[in-house]
Amino acid sequence: MDMHSRNQYLKALIEKRGYHLLSKKEKIKILNEYCATTGQNRNYVIRKIRSSTYLKEGFGTRTRKVKYDGYVKRTLVEIWRIFDHPCGQRLKPLIQTELERLRKLKEIRCSEMVASKLRQIGTATIDRKLSHQKEVERKEKFIVGVNEFVEENEKVDIPLLTVSPEVERVQHEQLEALKQSRNPKVVEKALEEIQLAAKENRNLMPVLLDAAEKYVSLGEMVEELRRVFGTYQETAVF
Repeated sequence: MDMHSRNQYLKALIEKRGYHLLSKKEKIKILNEYCATTGQNRNYVIRKIRSSTYLKEGFGTRTRKVKYDGYVKRTLVEIWRIFDHPCGQRLKPLIQTELERLRKLKEIRCSEMVASKLRQIGTATIDRKLSHQKEVERKEKFIVGVNEFVEENEKVDIPLLTVSPEVERVQHEQLEALKQSRNPKVVEKALEEIQLAAKENRNLMPVLLDAAEKYVSLGEMVEELRRVFGTYQETAVF
């Protein structure tokens, strides 16, 4: 049980059983039940109840922003293979000196944002991000269709989708124009409803459809869900 779940459990015990209106004996019974279930220290729980910290939005939850996402890891793996699988200490200076050349030669295809992140990445992070890929290539981990049960001479060539800067610019302009034309209070209310439905584990489809009808963008909807559920980080394997 994580901190958020413990806080929700404590809140339910206090509000549904009217903790603050109970006798001392009944309060002790609720405390004993909570501490036995969660394993938390009794004095700590009492302090938490008195200060009402369990009611604070987001208390006990940690959100860690992912800097080096799947796009960065994918490009890192490609560079690592080009230079014959060096360690992080050797690969870092190669990224600094050779990344732009590889992009110009179109041996590496990545956005400027990904390239910027790669220039900042440290040696320890490089080794950590590549650890899974190394295990796959050494066959310490088996992935069907990648390093095991692969047909001989099988060739899969999927062209990379690229979007021109002009198309990207037009889309950004259209999105900004839409945001300027809509009612901000209506949009804010729709986003609050999405977050509330996610927290209460309700069916999200009705509130998402309602938000779409009020011109809430997909990115804004996703951001509200991310605040509640966090971000799933998939391991990049090539």
